[in-house]
Amino acid sequence: MVSPIFVYMMLNPHVRHSPWLMPYYHSMKVVLLKCETYRKPILKATIERGLNLLGYTDIIRRGDRVLLKPNLLAAKPPSAAVTTHPMVVESVAEWVIDHGGKVLIGDSPGGAVKDMENLWTITGMRAVANKVGAELLNLNRYPIKIVDDLHISKICDDVDMIVNLPKLKTHSLTGMTMAVKNLFGLVPGLYKSHLHRVYPDPISFTKMLLRLYRLIPSNISVLDGILGMEGNGPSAGEPKAFGILGMADDALAMDFAIAKLARVSGRAFPEIKVAPTPSYELMSEVTTLSIRMPQTRVVNLILPTVLRYIYSLLFSYRPVITNRCRTCGVCADSCPVNAISGPPYTIDYRKCILCTCCYEVCPYGAIKIKRSVFRI
Repeated sequence: MVSPIFVYMMLNPHVRHSPWLMPYYHSMKVVLLKCETYRKPILKATIERGLNLLGYTDIIRRGDRVLLKPNLLAAKPPSAAVTTHPMVVESVAEWVIDHGGKVLIGDSPGGAVKDMENLWTITGMRAVANKVGAELLNLNRYPIKIVDDLHISKICDDVDMIVNLPKLKTHSLTGMTMAVKNLFGLVPGLYKSHLHRVYPDPISFTKMLLRLYRLIPSNISVLDGILGMEGNGPSAGEPKAFGILGMADDALAMDFAIAKLARVSGRAFPEIKVAPTPSYELMSEVTTLSIRMPQTRVVNLILPTVLRYIYSLLFSYRPVITNRCRTCGVCADSCPVNAISGPPYTIDYRKCILCTCCYEVCPYGAIKIKRSVFRI
C-alpha cells in the first residue's frame, strides 16, 4: 500500500524537503562549491548550479511566500564577516523570484537591538530589499507560537518556505555557528537570553538548538563561507576567506559536512557529538578547510579528558569589559542573568554564567574573553 504521506508529497513538491518528512522521500544532500568572490555574475551562477545539483527545479510554486533567514547578528558591514553577505541574499532572492516566489527577509538579531533600520542599512539588507522588492521583517515584533518551553516566531507558519542563509563562523559557546545555529534567529527578542540562562553550557544549549531545528521546516540552507570568521567568533573573531559556498536540503547535514571537512571534533563543536550522524550524499569541489577555533574551546580540542578536568579546576574563561566601552548598554540589556550593571558597566562574576552573550552582541568589540587563574 502506498503511504498517504508519499502521495501528498508527490502532489505538493514544496513540502518534500521538510525535515519532518525527509525520511519518507530521499536521502539528504550537501553541495560544497568553490567560490572566492561576491561578484554577482559568478556568485549567482554558483548558487544556481548548487541548487540544481540538489534537484531544486520545482520546489517553489508561483506565488509562494519565501522567507530568507540570513545571519544578522549585529549592525556590522559585510567586510566584518559577522553577517551573511548581502550579495548572497540578493542572489538567492533573485533565484526565488525567477521561480515565481515572493521574497521576505527577516531575522531576530542577537541582544537588545534598538534600531533595526540602522541594522538593515549597515548590513546591506535595506539595499537588497529595495532592489528586489522584498519585504523586511523584524522578527522581534512578529507574533510567536509556544512549543514546550520554546518561543518560535509564527513566521514559520505564515510562509510557504524558509531558506536558511547562515554564515560560516566560529562561536565562543557552541564552537561553530552554521545552519542549525542560524535557526536560533527565529526565536524572537530577548527570549533568546532566557534560553541562555536555562541552557548555560555548550552541551545543554546545543541540545536545545537541535530541538529547535526539528521544529522549524527549513527547506534549503545556503551557507556563506566565501568570507567567514575564525578565532573568537561570532562577532569578535578575524575574517577569513574560506572560498566556500554550501547548499543543502538539511541544516544538520550541512553542519556535519563542514565539520568533517575542517576535521573539527565533537569536543570543539558539540553539535556533532550530541546529534546522531545524518546520512547524506556529499557533492564537493572543496577538499580542505582550515579554521582556527575560539580560545574558549581550544582546551577541549587539544587535551585528553583527565587533563581537561584538571585544567577546568585551575583556569576559567570570562568576559571582561575593556576601555573600548561606549556605555551603549546593549550588553546589560542582553545579559540573561542581569550580571552587568552600570554605567560605568561592570560584570558581577558571582552571577555570570559564562554564556558569552555580552561578548557576542557588543557593537564595539569592547568585551573580550580572557583567561583567569583559578575558577571564579
